[in-house]
Amino acid sequence: MREEVSAAIFDFDWILFHPGAGWKVTNPEIDVLGRSIPWQHACMFFEAILKQNPGAEITDHFLPNEYTLTTTRIEDHASVTPYSSLLKTALSHKRRGHKLYVISQKNYPGLIKISEIFMSKHKGLPLSENPLLEAGVLFADASRTGGDPLFARLLLLRSMLNRKGVIKDESYDQIFYYFTQPGFERQIKEFLDVEEESLNRGRMSVIGSFITDIT
Repeated sequence: MREEVSAAIFDFDWILFHPGAGWKVTNPEIDVLGRSIPWQHACMFFEAILKQNPGAEITDHFLPNEYTLTTTRIEDHASVTPYSSLLKTALSHKRRGHKLYVISQKNYPGLIKISEIFMSKHKGLPLSENPLLEAGVLFADASRTGGDPLFARLLLLRSMLNRKGVIKDESYDQIFYYFTQPGFERQIKEFLDVEEESLNRGRMSVIGSFITDIT
């Protein structure tokens, strides 16, 4: 009997790219070192850099500086993952043999290194163990969904899940999805409402969890 294959996806985009989020300059050749600018400007500058230097990495030029970590009451969500548990959670998936991914609406080299900011809020584990630095990167290309990055994520999920009687390479029976976008759990529920009957694990094919601090 075939063993089931699982993956875990970590999604930090809402924190990085929500309205009001700021990034700081880390390359003095661009601007004053440490200067804070809107994330939209950082992306615009970095995309211009990429045209000249395709090997450039975002973290060599900019880092998130002004962002808000969400807080919530645990009873308001079916599942929550505190920031302080992220590292332990990722390591647990790795030990269980699950494929790790980071997903983003931006296809920037080096973006995965920003996971260090959130993994640093761990308790009792050395940051040097961060397994997301070796994770695969998924690009939620909103240009294919009329500019809707959430729908782009759902299309990626759909393409990655095994269906009854159809097993594909690089696809999974179950995906654990850790997200920062408030309300995305409703999107996952609606997705499963439509896809449940055709998926190998039915409603258990996608297990969502809201990354947040608990009040």
